[in-house]
Amino acid sequence: MVAAAPTTDSPRERSIWIPFLAIVALAFVVRLVFLLEARSVPLFHTPLVDAKSYWDWSERIVAGDWMGDQVFYQAPLYPYFLAVVKLAVGSDLWSVRLVQIVLGALACGVIFLAGKELVSRRAGFVAGVALALYAPAIFFDALIQKANLGLVFTTLLLLAIARVQRVPSFARALATGVVLGLLMLTREETLLLVPVLALWLAFAASRGKELAVRAALLAAFALGLALVLTPVAWRNAKVGGEFVLTTSQAGTNFYIGNGPRANGCYVPLKPGRSDTAYERVDAVELAEAARGRKLTPSEVSSYWFDATFQHVSAHPGDWLAVVGRKLALLVNGYEVPDAEDQYFYERSSTLLRTLGFVAQFGVLLPLALAGVVLAWARRRELLALHLVCATLAIGPVLFYMMARYRYPLVPGLVLFAGFALAEGFERVRAGRAGRARSLALAGGLFLLLLVPCNWPIFSREFQLAESLHNSGIALLKQNEPAKAVETFHEALRLQPELAETWGKLGDANVKLDRVDDAIAAFERAALLRPENARYPTQLGKLWMKKQDFPRAASVLQRAVATPGVTDEAWTSLASATQTLGRWSEAIAAWRKARVLDPKDVVAPAQLAFLLATCPDDALRNGAEALAIATELASRAKPDDVAALDVLAAAQAESGRFDEALATIRRAIAVAEAQRNANLAQALRGRESAYAQRKPFRTGR
Repeated sequence: MVAAAPTTDSPRERSIWIPFLAIVALAFVVRLVFLLEARSVPLFHTPLVDAKSYWDWSERIVAGDWMGDQVFYQAPLYPYFLAVVKLAVGSDLWSVRLVQIVLGALACGVIFLAGKELVSRRAGFVAGVALALYAPAIFFDALIQKANLGLVFTTLLLLAIARVQRVPSFARALATGVVLGLLMLTREETLLLVPVLALWLAFAASRGKELAVRAALLAAFALGLALVLTPVAWRNAKVGGEFVLTTSQAGTNFYIGNGPRANGCYVPLKPGRSDTAYERVDAVELAEAARGRKLTPSEVSSYWFDATFQHVSAHPGDWLAVVGRKLALLVNGYEVPDAEDQYFYERSSTLLRTLGFVAQFGVLLPLALAGVVLAWARRRELLALHLVCATLAIGPVLFYMMARYRYPLVPGLVLFAGFALAEGFERVRAGRAGRARSLALAGGLFLLLLVPCNWPIFSREFQLAESLHNSGIALLKQNEPAKAVETFHEALRLQPELAETWGKLGDANVKLDRVDDAIAAFERAALLRPENARYPTQLGKLWMKKQDFPRAASVLQRAVATPGVTDEAWTSLASATQTLGRWSEAIAAWRKARVLDPKDVVAPAQLAFLLATCPDDALRNGAEALAIATELASRAKPDDVAALDVLAAAQAESGRFDEALATIRRAIAVAEAQRNANLAQALRGRESAYAQRKPFRTGR
């Protein structure tokens, strides 16, 4: 029979809450100071990339869409957490960040509790303080990112492991499974911990126990995982038609980190499309194009795994070089940024900048390894901690390096680091000469590793240009185009070849109505990224604004010939060619735009109107125009003047003049009710033609 967990109420046990609360208070205060300092960063007020994806996802959940309609691509727990927080405290960013720093502070207290049980009370306290002051932890807790929730569940997992190791019980093994399941729904790569912890429970945690006890512990662990993961797998099967345990992005991420273009960090599947909104679409489109058929999410993931293995088998040397680079980044103090860069925030935060030189990974890792040396005599007792740290280190090396991917390692490392500081101080204070050798070895190892772990693989301003680019985008979203222009120019002074920044500079100049400056920016962007249809599309629209329709049409022809072109390019081309009287080209372009966006009403309205009113007899088609206009009118509101005008023109071209008169008079009445005199006057001209039983003609 599995033992029940003992309870205690001794004064010493009760006194743990004093250091716990002290650690939590310290952690909360430093995080609050950082929040106050970070308010000057434009990115602080506008979620971008992954943050925007999670934020928008949580908004849909708050609106009632709890199920969604696709297999999860990103880890789902964080957006659901965000939705619950929004329902509880409101949807403003400041309130959400406050909740997160409270959770991050509590996680620092939890690591103290885990350390007290796993290592020692003193080591746990030092570890809690270290995590409270750890610069990346302060940074991540303030971001709209799943790293905050990942920290909470990682610390809870270590506490659960410590408790089940101290007294194995069904309830504690069950709790371990539940917490690991929640962590997997936050950080997918922690799936690697399932077999590791299962084996540890079966052989190490239950050493000396009967086979039935070991089986019960494993069953409890599996049940805990099932309680969390089964609803997610069921939901994926219901909306996606196939079994997916958590998410379907493993193959894509594996390819990004190990494929032909891999460099150890994140590389988008298509250049210039690193936004989360593009990654899933690109992964599916490229996989389906390669396979020549529609693929399920699991098949897409399998395709990318296959493509990666083919590359690795054909170029093993290149792959080993990438793995070596990822290993170097794993142990280096540099925090590889995502859309939001810790070092960029340091420019606005004295607290983060100060702590970032000492309380950082390049110091933590050597200190933790020194702790491993000092605790070597207790290696069997600390086996679970060794296993968790080693397993979590594998994830970033398997995929690619990013600061938040390495972050789950930190709670385990701070426990070893806490032991190194606490035990080292105690040995020096007590003058334990017999243990001087291990202390000297640990100290030597720490000093030896400080240099390589802090070797400047990248400078702290390595991603400054991209951070400025993202800040400019945030300023654009905040309707600050003038400031955005300044920020984009600052980014381009650092990296003049950033095509996306030139494009965003063009957008900012458009908002400021600086047409010539916008044209120059989009021309540079198109030169740097000729495969991107957006840039010639915007150029064409700007040339139309300058009334240079021949040049606009020429540029837009280039845009529609680019892969990935959108309906916007075809719509703009149709408008330009129609203005030039190139009717057949305009009709073809309106048709294409209508196909690309079936929900749009502009393209079908313009197509129907031109088919009904084109001066070229050979191009008019009254029957088709009437069919399109009738369908459009059925979707439009009764007071939609444009839909009524198009329908009247199609009716007249089809010889149904009485209907055309009735329809155009309805349109005139609506225009007059809206006090739009110019529109009403134009419609009366059509009315006059229809009254004379003459169809209306464009350009006459």
